[in-house]
Amino acid sequence: MTEGPELGSSDMSSPVTASPQSNGDTATVTSVIGAESVGAVSGERGSGATVRLEGVTKRYAIDKDVVIMAADDVNLDFAAGSSTALMGASGSGKSTLLHLMGAMDTPTSGRIFIDGQEITALSGRKLAAHRRSIGFVFQRFHLLPALSVEANVMAPLLPYRTNFDLKARARELIASVGLAGRENTIPSRLSGGQQQRVAIARALIGRPNLLLADEPTGNLDSTTGDEILKLLFDLHRDHGVTLIIATHDPRVAERCQSIVRVKDGVVVAGPHPHGGQVTAPVRP
Repeated sequence: MTEGPELGSSDMSSPVTASPQSNGDTATVTSVIGAESVGAVSGERGSGATVRLEGVTKRYAIDKDVVIMAADDVNLDFAAGSSTALMGASGSGKSTLLHLMGAMDTPTSGRIFIDGQEITALSGRKLAAHRRSIGFVFQRFHLLPALSVEANVMAPLLPYRTNFDLKARARELIASVGLAGRENTIPSRLSGGQQQRVAIARALIGRPNLLLADEPTGNLDSTTGDEILKLLFDLHRDHGVTLIIATHDPRVAERCQSIVRVKDGVVVAGPHPHGGQVTAPVRP
């Protein structure tokens, strides 16, 4: 297995590393996400978050006799500012890993760190504050239909105090995703690609260090999907965020610095499209 940089290293030639179980049977994904306070949003380029998963397992009990292993002892490190594709078929566990890293779900066992903070130890207001420090982009855009583009972008922070001009920040992001002049438009008057652009702007409103995208082009035609991918990677470069994308599409994955393949909740060998290897042992 190739050695990657230490967590938080600036060496981006090997941004993702996977570690085997002690018995060598499976791999675990480890991630650490650095959270800025809501009031710390600025227009400056961020540094991205380190992400670590240690022995992360997630089981879902369907009934007393059926248990689904969505993540099976995953260990993985993501370097700050890197871009990584979690690639696998439907039901492979890639979306589960995103949800666990984003604190939208909790692991059955194991620990998750973001910028050195163990998010699996957080609860209540501290966990809620952490969630606000992460940007999410979903396959289904999840826009609020009665709100304008501007209000949708502002929505994640509307209940909270900020020390910056929230409306100005929203308009800046709307312009950055190519929708200047559509601030007062409601989602039903936008195309699918435009709605995904709004969702991306919304994901960036809290100035996250970590951006998680779950099949972001899944509901789009190929041309519009390519435009959204270009936008995502341009924003990844310009904002300096750590970008992790769950996808089944090789065209999406090959744009990332690294690919981690997931099958039946286990991390398997993944090629680095720009040279080198990201590897993990394959379950026999």
